[in-house]
Amino acid sequence: MIEFSAYDDTFTAPAPEHCGPLTGPLGRRLGLPAATGNLMSYDASYTFKTYDQLM
Repeated sequence: MIEFSAYDDTFTAPAPEHCGPLTGPLGRRLGLPAATGNLMSYDASYTFKTYDQLM
């Protein structure tokens, strides 16, 4: 098992596009577009099997 954490505190979030009639309400509800300085962090775990372990 491989585990890791990551974060980004400098990304921008663009406005939604191609969401049909929900484009405007979605952008307003989520506060998009958002300028630089947003924070995203996550933890991930990854498991895998090699090909010879699948059979």
